[in-house]
Amino acid sequence: MRYSYYFSNIEEVNDLICSIIGVLDVISGTIVYLSLGFTLSSNIFIGFLSFLYFCLGVWSLVVNFSRKNYLDWRGFIDLINAFSLTSIFFGNVYPAFKVLGIIIIMKGIISLFLITTKEGS
Repeated sequence: MRYSYYFSNIEEVNDLICSIIGVLDVISGTIVYLSLGFTLSSNIFIGFLSFLYFCLGVWSLVVNFSRKNYLDWRGFIDLINAFSLTSIFFGNVYPAFKVLGIIIIMKGIISLFLITTKEGS
């Protein structure tokens, strides 16, 4: 007997996870962009996002390097995001965070756009 689950197709689960990461990209990019105007040091949410993006960046680079894909720009942006958020967590904010925040936001928007405009959806 076959049971029907809400997420019966693995691609739907993958799309959901990628959409959540895209939304988190936009949120963390906004945090990095606005970090010059606010004091966000020692914020637990910033610490969590920093750890999450460090893990995502390392995972993305390891997987893509093992596939001989050395041009994975998203993994590098995730690591830059992690280091920016770590810097914000420890109270060090730099003017370059405005540009990095915009780049991270654009990565999130591109990810969400590619997920929602797939052929066959």
